Amino acid sequence: MQQWLKNERGVTLIEVIVASALLTIVLLLISNVQLSGQRQFTDQTKQIDGQANVRLAFKWMTTDVRKQGNVHDVNKVQSSMEIGEISYTYSKAEKVILRDGAVIAENIDVFTPEYDEPQNKLTLTIKSVETPHQKNLSKEFKTVIYIRK
Repeated sequence: MQQWLKNERGVTLIEVIVASALLTIVLLLISNVQLSGQRQFTDQTKQIDGQANVRLAFKWMTTDVRKQGNVHDVNKVQSSMEIGEISYTYSKAEKVILRDGAVIAENIDVFTPEYDEPQNKLTLTIKSVETPHQKNLSKEFKTVIYIRK
C-alpha cells in the first residue's frame, strides 16, 4: 500500500481522455432523463389544467340551467347559447368559452351545444387543446343536462 502511495507515475493523457469521455456520456444520459421527465410533467400539467377548465365550464353551465330552467338560442354552428339571460359563446380564435363576456374556460378546441327540445335535454361537448409534445391526448368531454319543467 505504501509503495503505491509513493509511486509518482501520475495519470496518462489517454486515461484522462477516457475518463472525461465516460463522464460526459453519463452526464448526457442523466440530463436527457431529467429533460424528458420535465417535459412530461409540463405536458401532464397542461392536460390536467385543460380538464379542470372543462369541468369548470360544465359546472357553470349546469348551475345556470338548473337556476334558470330555460335554454334558448342554441347555435351549434356559432357555438353559442343563452340560458335565461346568461349568454355563453365560444371564441375559436382565442380558444376560450365566455360567460356574458367573461372567460370561464381557456385552451378549448371545440365547444358544441345541442338542444333537443322534444326531449328537453341539452348536450354539451367540449374538447381541450392538445399538448405540443404529446398529440392525441386532448380529451373530449360530453355531458347531457335534462331540463326540468
